[in-house]
Amino acid sequence: MKKSPLPPVERARAAIYFIANWFGLLGTRVTLFTLALFVLSIWSLALYTSRMLRDDMQALVSAQQFSTVSVLAAHVDHAVQERFGALTTVAASIDAAMLTNQAAMQALLAQRPVAVGLFNGGVIIYGMDGTALAELPLSARRVGINYMDIDTLALALKEGKSSVGKPVRGKKLRAPVFGMTVPIRGADGQVIGALAGVTHLGLPNFLDQISANQYGKTGGFFIVDPKHRLIVTASDKSRSMEVLPGPGVNAPLDRFIHGFEGTEVFVNPMGVNVLASVKTVPSALWYVAAVLPVAELNAPMAHMQRRILQAATLLTLLAGVLSWWMLRRQLSPLFSAVKTLATLAKSDHPPQSLPIARQDEIGDLIGGVNHLLDKLAQREAALRESLHALQHILDTTLDGFWRVDVRGHLLEVNPTYCQQSGYTQNELLGMHIANLDAAELPDETLRHIHKVIEMGRDQFETRHRRKDGTVWDVEVSATFPQVENGVFFVFLRDISQRKQASQALQTSLQEKVALLNEVHHRVKNNLQVITSLLRLESARTAHTDTKAMLRDMQGRIRSMALLHESLYRTGIFASVKLGSYLRSLATQAFRAQANPSANVALVVNVMEVQVSMDLATPCGLLVNELISNCLKHGFPDGRSGEVLLALRPVPGSAALCVSVSDTGVGLGADFELRRTQSLGLQLVADLARQIGGTLAIGPGPGAVFTITFWLNEQKPVTPAA
Repeated sequence: MKKSPLPPVERARAAIYFIANWFGLLGTRVTLFTLALFVLSIWSLALYTSRMLRDDMQALVSAQQFSTVSVLAAHVDHAVQERFGALTTVAASIDAAMLTNQAAMQALLAQRPVAVGLFNGGVIIYGMDGTALAELPLSARRVGINYMDIDTLALALKEGKSSVGKPVRGKKLRAPVFGMTVPIRGADGQVIGALAGVTHLGLPNFLDQISANQYGKTGGFFIVDPKHRLIVTASDKSRSMEVLPGPGVNAPLDRFIHGFEGTEVFVNPMGVNVLASVKTVPSALWYVAAVLPVAELNAPMAHMQRRILQAATLLTLLAGVLSWWMLRRQLSPLFSAVKTLATLAKSDHPPQSLPIARQDEIGDLIGGVNHLLDKLAQREAALRESLHALQHILDTTLDGFWRVDVRGHLLEVNPTYCQQSGYTQNELLGMHIANLDAAELPDETLRHIHKVIEMGRDQFETRHRRKDGTVWDVEVSATFPQVENGVFFVFLRDISQRKQASQALQTSLQEKVALLNEVHHRVKNNLQVITSLLRLESARTAHTDTKAMLRDMQGRIRSMALLHESLYRTGIFASVKLGSYLRSLATQAFRAQANPSANVALVVNVMEVQVSMDLATPCGLLVNELISNCLKHGFPDGRSGEVLLALRPVPGSAALCVSVSDTGVGLGADFELRRTQSLGLQLVADLARQIGGTLAIGPGPGAVFTITFWLNEQKPVTPAA
């Protein structure tokens, strides 16, 4: 027998070769794993550290930034209050009479240089209609111009409140300015005018200490008028007087405008992610903001990460070199063993034990490999012995053997099939199954092959053609194991003699069946002849008793004839269906003996069971006698009623019970005397003893006769339809 494509020993050699290659790459794998683990650890630590440092630095910068903006906001608030104080002092010196004398107002302003010096855009006195009455310096030429459209002037004149105005472009200065206005009150406390100081944002002013400084390298400061969503001034002069986005555009900016004080990271209107700290200036209703781009804040972290990467790279290379050197030193005995294993795996020689250089973990491993090699050598020897024994069995078996591929070509045959077919082994090898099968067409053979592939196995009978053209019967047992890479194992048994014996047996059986049919047919005919003779004799006699006796004899013979007719009709002569037989017998007996004028009905309730002829014949006779007895004595004078026949199992045993009863007049007082004198009842008792049963006569509204008997073999029973 040929070896399978990859026997266990070859698979073992392949496994050894795989182990050798694997260990050959072990040093590289461990080194790469160590490097990967080291790099992962370094970078995980670096990322975690940088994240923590970034959060800590952001919290620290946020606190410092908010502290700085708080100081600046306090300074601005102090400057605003100082200017409100100076304006209030000057306003207290002006009375109603002075408001009508421009020269007096000009002289008063000239006498207050401190107040005028606080406002680089000048000081203006307004009348109640909002017209400028006097100013310093006179070069601005604002006297006579109405400024009632300025919000802070209107608030002072109408409501008597001091306030800081919205930064606007001045009508005369043609530059960004904002005013600080206080009301002028008369002796009665009523507002009679207003005094305003103007700050020119385009010239040096008290806000320059904020706008002239940067925050960090790219950050800056802002003073914002939240009421008008307007930047008053900023470190970036180009953003002065810039209008901020409307409500709902930038949520963090909206929170600052609504009075939030603190620090928050958000994207500013310029699209830059910034860290902003805000503090309110209460006296001006402004807020001071310090803004630092997040990119500048995180720049030190990025620099630190780059340095960590450089350090990690150097440490990784160092760890890789040291790991490689250590592995090469420790695994050198293993690498030597690996080379030996690779050489053994490529050769066909039996595996040899590997040398053990030192007794350590590597030595234990090589010892385990040596043990494996010993086991492989033992299994290879056992496999060769097993293959030799299997080949001997296939060569000496009485059945033919094939090994066939999935296309139906013979790969191997044994000598037995060569003898059966008349072909030599060389002639058979390479032949197709269709060339040998005489019962199937080539397409049918291919379909049969596919069926065996799907089912895994099949057994069937066919006919093969010998080399000389003769054919013989073959029983085929085909198996398609999945482990054999698409190869069938087929055993072929010559069943020609068995087929011939089976055919001879079938012929003999048919002859015996024909003989039995003829015997039963003749018996039935003879019984019918006897019945006819009895009927003729009954017609000739005039004695009533003789007629009754002859009629009883006809019923008994009719019951035996009916049994033979049933056997002849079914073609089964060893047994008969007792239920069907008793139903037919009772029907015929009732029709033959019942009085046509009486209203008597037959009720049959029988189960179906197969019994032998020896049991069926006496059962039929005693049922015939009992039905005849019921019809004779149970319904005198045309009385109506029922005759009941039942066949049922006895609960808890293999016994059967046959009962015949009626609803007639019942058993008379002289029944026991008539029983000893009645041939029919004596016959019933004899028949009951013949089948090994017991006869019981029970009381009731009518007569009840019950015979209980046992079957020789217990058979399954089913209720009759």
